[in-house]
Amino acid sequence: MPVKPLSVMSNGVSRVPEVTVTDTGPILHLHEIDQLRPLRMFKLLHMPTAVEAELIQKGAFPKIKKAIGKFIKVESVDKNSPMMWL
Repeated sequence: MPVKPLSVMSNGVSRVPEVTVTDTGPILHLHEIDQLRPLRMFKLLHMPTAVEAELIQKGAFPKIKKAIGKFIKVESVDKNSPMMWL
């Protein structure tokens, strides 16, 4: 399923893509300030296995999984993926 990039509607309001890919930094820092809930704006959050490993190492993954686990899909992601990085 191709993912459309962030676009601006005619009324100037931005549309958020339904699916995105996260790197460790943004999700870790949202965890640190207890603000994971905004990530629920995405229907699906792709998380590379390397990101999952870093979050487990830092002890953050269990809380992240509990807060937004049903929105996360952990998988190997190619750096040339057409998905938008968060």
